[in-house]
Amino acid sequence: MLYTPEIYHLNLDTDLVVISSCESGYGDVIAGEGIRAYSRGFLQAGANNLTYSLWKVSDTHTRDLMIRFYEELLGGQDYAEALRQAKLAMLEDEVSAIPAHWAAFVFVGI
Repeated sequence: MLYTPEIYHLNLDTDLVVISSCESGYGDVIAGEGIRAYSRGFLQAGANNLTYSLWKVSDTHTRDLMIRFYEELLGGQDYAEALRQAKLAMLEDEVSAIPAHWAAFVFVGI
């Protein structure tokens, strides 16, 4: 298990971190610092780009979104466009067309 304070002390040299768990962008508000969350910790630890969720999401739809996201990456899309295309594909599928189940995922990066 990896806790938020431990993430801040990692020394990462990575281009992309994907946190596909629920509420991975949610954390405690620290006076003078802002929100202390997994997402911020990974950026501080050296990740250049990050994808994470803002609220609780469906496991099934998250799996489907992540599969589409990685397929787009393998197809040559950049990170932001890969996530965008994956979300558009979710909208086109009648089973997954409700954004509340998967739209929590955002991309932050350079």
